[in-house]
Amino acid sequence: MACRGAMTKVLFLIVLAIALSGCAPHPVVPYDTAEKVLLGAVVGGQIWDLASTEQKLGEGCIEANPILGEHPSDAALVGSKVLAIWITYLGANAIDNHAMRKIFLGAISAIGIGAGIHNSQVDCQ
Repeated sequence: MACRGAMTKVLFLIVLAIALSGCAPHPVVPYDTAEKVLLGAVVGGQIWDLASTEQKLGEGCIEANPILGEHPSDAALVGSKVLAIWITYLGANAIDNHAMRKIFLGAISAIGIGAGIHNSQVDCQ
């Protein structure tokens, strides 16, 4: 159990460091409407993955992500999703080309949505 608490603290510190860094290597090209929708889909996919993971853990399933461990805390799960969203946002901001940014955000949103679909179909009985 001590490892779980330590992991949560490390994850929190990483998220905090990224959030407070305020680093922007170059001016960010403003998002167009489609990119904003895709960024929303990224967040939605991560929320769906989180909710479906928590539901399945409650049904007796185990987490498949070896970094989180078989029975991660709620803080570790939420922290991993916040970190994923933040890293995606930073990555998208680094892409100046609108078409490439859309491809990037679409791919990341598909991963989160796919994870939610997968989790919803898992039978751990």
